[in-house]
Amino acid sequence: MTNKIIPYFRTVLFPKRKISESKPRFDENNTDLIFYDDCYPHPASGFRKEEFTTLLSHFKSCLLYASGSTYHTVNLTSNDHLDHIENLTASNTELKNKIQQTAILPKTTARLFYCLFLNNIHSQLKWLEKNRIPFAFTLYPGGGFAPGDSESDAKLKEVLASKMFRHVIVTQNHTYKHLIDNKLCPPEQIKYIFGVVVPQQSLFTVPSAKKYYPNEKPYLDICFCAMKYTEYGEDKGYPQFIKLITLMAEKYSHLRFHVVGNFDENVLDISSVSHRLTFHGILDYEDLSSFFAGMDLLISPNQAGKIRKGSFDGFPLGSTIEAALNEVAVMITDPNEENRFFENDTDILLLDPTGANLTQVFEKYIANPEMLYQIARNGRMKFQHLYSHELQMKPRISLLESLLDEKDR
Repeated sequence: MTNKIIPYFRTVLFPKRKISESKPRFDENNTDLIFYDDCYPHPASGFRKEEFTTLLSHFKSCLLYASGSTYHTVNLTSNDHLDHIENLTASNTELKNKIQQTAILPKTTARLFYCLFLNNIHSQLKWLEKNRIPFAFTLYPGGGFAPGDSESDAKLKEVLASKMFRHVIVTQNHTYKHLIDNKLCPPEQIKYIFGVVVPQQSLFTVPSAKKYYPNEKPYLDICFCAMKYTEYGEDKGYPQFIKLITLMAEKYSHLRFHVVGNFDENVLDISSVSHRLTFHGILDYEDLSSFFAGMDLLISPNQAGKIRKGSFDGFPLGSTIEAALNEVAVMITDPNEENRFFENDTDILLLDPTGANLTQVFEKYIANPEMLYQIARNGRMKFQHLYSHELQMKPRISLLESLLDEKDR
């Protein structure tokens, strides 16, 4: 982290303009800050919805261009996308003129552009350079970013070498190390913010009244929650989960199992546990709280490098965070050794990187449900702290404000 790299050349682009403190400007040719996303405001993508909605509310002179180009991946259409925008702005009327559904961005003199994910920033790079708009972005895992993959690295180099590039937010130490070790970006243009933005209703809503095994219910409820991006969900550890519950169902009659996401009974053979396994499909993040109210343990044995070379998930997964905030114990892998904040066997249950010890760890805590519940209680408090707006949104807003305030571009 001490590598000294000469900063990229900066050019003077636009005179500094004061952001209006009165009536917001919605003219796309006279906007200070442009946001772009390919999925916002899909209700299943809680972190995007929370971050961009917060940013749109905070900044006076801004617009968000929403393409909805990834909706087809979950079998939705542009009309579904428009419905989601209309539903959002109906309850947030101050955003009505700040969101435009479009796949083609217009000519503009905006002072700054911001988006999430490598694919999104790369897709708009030529437009940004043509319009001479400085940009910042968050380099989350996924979304085209796979360190060491030739296509991903080529896109990343092109983006970071642009004269319009100003700053990148990274959320994982693995990402930071890739940028520094490969001399892709100077440290002063990197902002490390561990984690992900979380819907604040998840942090401050008191979990629904939980029932505990064995005094209040006869079962322990075990769940798996993820989206399937490979044939069998190998990247999320779904085969390991199915193998585990197949073995455990034979030994323990008091266990029930649940799967959330685009998995069904045809992905893997679940015939021996089908009577105790429920598929809940894809749930919007607003519905996850009520789902997790009935869960005791979430298992997430996700694996790196399964989608393609270099691919990896953020630690912890978004579903893991939501579960923990609803006082569910979480049992997860940490393939890239990201953990700096959680204490194993106190507020989280860490598996080895491949999840090879999953059965051993699982049986230890299934035999001690009160220990499982105490870890769930400790975990909720730790996650509430780490994913507060104070630690997540405040530094993002401060960075964008500082970039807007720069005199020399």
